[in-house]
Amino acid sequence: MVTNSIQILGGVMLILAMVFLVMLCADDQVYPEDPLPTWVTLIHHDRAIDTGILGNSEGISVLDHNSLVRHRKGHFETDGAKWGAGLMRGKHVFEIYWPTDFRDACATVGIGTEEAPLHSKPRCSLIGASKHSWGLNIVKCRVFHNGEIQFVYPREKRIPSRFFMYVDCDSQTLGFGTEVAFWGSKIRFPRTALPVYPMVGVVCEGAQISLIYRGSAYFQAPAVQGEMVGGLQLKTFPGGYNPQPLVGGYNPPPLVGGFNPPPLVGGYNPPPLGGGYYQPQLVGGYNPPSYSSKLY
Repeated sequence: MVTNSIQILGGVMLILAMVFLVMLCADDQVYPEDPLPTWVTLIHHDRAIDTGILGNSEGISVLDHNSLVRHRKGHFETDGAKWGAGLMRGKHVFEIYWPTDFRDACATVGIGTEEAPLHSKPRCSLIGASKHSWGLNIVKCRVFHNGEIQFVYPREKRIPSRFFMYVDCDSQTLGFGTEVAFWGSKIRFPRTALPVYPMVGVVCEGAQISLIYRGSAYFQAPAVQGEMVGGLQLKTFPGGYNPQPLVGGYNPPPLVGGFNPPPLVGGYNPPPLGGGYYQPQLVGGYNPPSYSSKLY
């Protein structure tokens, strides 16, 4: 009887150990429903975006182009910092290095508008604490916006020291991942929030964090309503293709419902091709002689 009880207990412990091992390996899995965006392979360096960290609260010292340290004493306030360039269009990748030993319950990474605060007392998950920011608490694995928890993210609930942030201004989505896993672009923000700035919020004293720009991809025309390009005032046409202006040439009006070539009236119409090709007569213009050869 005792032997059977020991065997049963050993079997239960073995099952629990296997489940634990599966959970540990979950962070290295790329889920089929969350493939890495294809645009990531097309990114290139944009000097206009690579400004470095240019905004921070008094409790943070910027060490160099990409790194900062929180020097404020105590754990009662949250300090923040943001990237110097606002992201208005395109898709962008940032690398974050934040040692797990220098995190706390309010460690957050994300994006915010120009109005997003960079300091809070008492402490809080700063990025996502207001309506002007969207942030991921990298300890609790919760997405915050307007001071409220939106959902659990990522499902693995374990974020390593080095990870990546994907900001898609074209589709207004924000996502995160590692070198081996992409957790999906689950976080959404409105187009009216653009431009947005990558941001971090930190409470842990002595925490040294790196925010590194890795590249951008652009798939849309840069023109926006009223933008000046090369001395020309550009316009956008809702719901269709917006042709770029030609310098020193003819600029056709936007097409509605497809290409409709206008009839030539009083202009030159080329002669028909030989070999029995039928050429209909044109009204009001040059009409070539008809051909009597039969069509085959």
